[in-house]
Amino acid sequence: MSVKVKYSRSSAKPLAQDLESFVVPALSTVERTLGSLRGDLNLRNSFFITAQAKPGDLLAKVWSTSKSELRRVETLGKDEKDPENGGTHPWSLESNTESTLLLFNHNEATQGFSVTISGENTTGHKVYKLEPMQTEQINIRDIVQRRVKDETGRTLPLSISNGQIRWFTQVSGVGKGRLLQSSRARAMARNFSCGTTYVLCAAQFGAGTTTFPVGSQSIEFGYVVGLVCMPQPPFYQRCAGQGAGPDDLNYQYSWATDNTSIAIASTWFDGLASHVRVNGQAAGTANVTGTIYDPANSCRFSAGATGTVQQASVSLNPTTVAPGAQTTVTVTLQPAMAGQQVSLSAAAVSNSGGHQQTSGRPVGSFSNGTGTTNSGGQFTTQYTASAFGGSETITGTINGSNGSQTLTVAVPALVQLFSGPNYTLVGPTSTHPVDHYGTSTANTNLVNIANQYANAFPGGVLNYNDQSLPQGGLFDVNANWTNPHVEHRLGINCDVYQPNVPVANRPTLLTIFVNNGSPNYLDESALNHWHLRFGAAGNPAGD
Repeated sequence: MSVKVKYSRSSAKPLAQDLESFVVPALSTVERTLGSLRGDLNLRNSFFITAQAKPGDLLAKVWSTSKSELRRVETLGKDEKDPENGGTHPWSLESNTESTLLLFNHNEATQGFSVTISGENTTGHKVYKLEPMQTEQINIRDIVQRRVKDETGRTLPLSISNGQIRWFTQVSGVGKGRLLQSSRARAMARNFSCGTTYVLCAAQFGAGTTTFPVGSQSIEFGYVVGLVCMPQPPFYQRCAGQGAGPDDLNYQYSWATDNTSIAIASTWFDGLASHVRVNGQAAGTANVTGTIYDPANSCRFSAGATGTVQQASVSLNPTTVAPGAQTTVTVTLQPAMAGQQVSLSAAAVSNSGGHQQTSGRPVGSFSNGTGTTNSGGQFTTQYTASAFGGSETITGTINGSNGSQTLTVAVPALVQLFSGPNYTLVGPTSTHPVDHYGTSTANTNLVNIANQYANAFPGGVLNYNDQSLPQGGLFDVNANWTNPHVEHRLGINCDVYQPNVPVANRPTLLTIFVNNGSPNYLDESALNHWHLRFGAAGNPAGD
């Protein structure tokens, strides 16, 4: 048979040259001396021998001799058409042993070699791209000592001294590998080329954050990694076998969800696994699945997890209460989950209830400000509103999801008193610009009092000072969220200014007060006004 020998040297750029052609007679052995070759000190050279014969008809090996103690090193050739696409073997750095993986791409296209080095409960993975006819040497001691990072940024520990190495190409017949173990001190060099077949046989999911609130963006949901296996006898089924661990070699990755509550935001590949980021679109659950496809062997596998997008909501019963009254607060988590931590908070709505000052505004209190959800995903407690009229926002938080509801704090049925011909409204300030609200009865009585006073004293006009704020509640006349106004909360009080009422007219005016619903008025001369009460006697001390 006719035989051709080609030599490839990869010191800088892969360079292949034809050495010689010769004939090997049937049932015979031919030795050829190739003494004029220049080798590569880093072992990046290979021989490529072809023959016009059927597979198995020709066996080739190469040996090197020297005058050193290591007299002869012999290497047996590997079949180009070997159906196995990889190999594996133990490696060691003990006793000054060097372990070097030699890879050779004998294909016409660039090939990827997936290499995994493991030992001492750690694993490093890297894909080496080899040009046509390129030989690459991977010295494990060099990788360890130089802290060479793998595809995911990991390094092998400096203490590592032995383990297992695995290499493979996506398909067979494109590249070869062998492990060289050598020791100058012991004049030893051995190579191992134990071959095996590797195929994609499963997908494995690694979870990140799978539960998150509505509105979340670019959540690191998890990753999917391919598991490669060695097909086992007797059937050697494609895409199945004994597990050999995670790996990648030009696999195709895709992600999908089965519900619009979760959307795929982005994906990225770290050299070994495909990662996915998601957005929480709406409350609910969705299965997020990563699929790995090996186009060379038509193997496809998927793995994933169920993601939960949570939405907390708050309901109040009732939604309007009087100052200082209670409402029932219910926080609901959707989808319902029991045992989830709930926290509650309250915040006053700025400029509500007639109060224009914002700093330090008090809020009410919860009977229980924290708790856990029941089997229906709910937590219930009581909230006592503040003494101030206005609006208070109640917020419930569960697992980062917030729900809010606004509580109206108001004395019911207060009506604004507008200016009239026989009275003037006084007392508004920048912090309480509208302060003449009262019950319908109180407002009617105030109009009647002014009219009757004008009838008794033509041209007489009364000055009406503070009544109540638009939603009632504590009237902090000094804008500091405290008294002195003790009353003026329910719309049944009004202060009538004294200085513009002649002393001679006052007895008649007091009688008018009594005849128009305010027999329990207070004469607060020290404050220059009469304090009217259209209802209960109120606080004896007045305000």
